[in-house]
Amino acid sequence: MKLSLHNLRTNEFESELEWDPDTGSLEGDLAARVLDIIEVIVADGSVGIHPHPADFPVDDPLRSREQMAAVLGTRWRCPELAADYPKVVDNTPDWPGVVN
Repeated sequence: MKLSLHNLRTNEFESELEWDPDTGSLEGDLAARVLDIIEVIVADGSVGIHPHPADFPVDDPLRSREQMAAVLGTRWRCPELAADYPKVVDNTPDWPGVVN
């Protein structure tokens, strides 16, 4: 699956990745950077998502469209995974919950 990465601030195209969620392979110019980001986020166990202060559990983003969308969403806009980005609902007055 081709993933196009666009800068969050400028919306300018930055790079394209080739990702296979079945095998977990990731290739492209920014693949090493994305893999480094994934390593940190998986070690933490979750990633902050919009709207803040929500976060989303992450354990294997290389095999999950929803988790990959959340990870990439920390740095880029990825149109191919926009529909997979986790949805947040405010289910308490103090802290939002995450649902699909």
